[in-house]
Amino acid sequence: MLYNYFTEKLLNLQGVLIKNIEKINWQTGILNTFEYPYSNGFTEGCNNQIKVLKRTGYGYRNSNQFRKRILHIFSYRSRNNNEKEVA
Repeated sequence: MLYNYFTEKLLNLQGVLIKNIEKINWQTGILNTFEYPYSNGFTEGCNNQIKVLKRTGYGYRNSNQFRKRILHIFSYRSRNNNEKEVA
């Protein structure tokens, strides 16, 4: 019973969203989020980390050093993820 209630609410919400989306330029992109399980969340997270590093670094003198720091942060994260999978 509860499942049917939530399913009905989601379908109603989806119908309302589709009606309002028709007015927006990104209609196909928004509708694809309902059909496909893909997301750009990982990329957005990486961009956010780079922006935080840029903000906390108060500007690097050398852009090459800034690039090395970004690569170091992401290589450290992937190394830790690999170690957790092995354990």
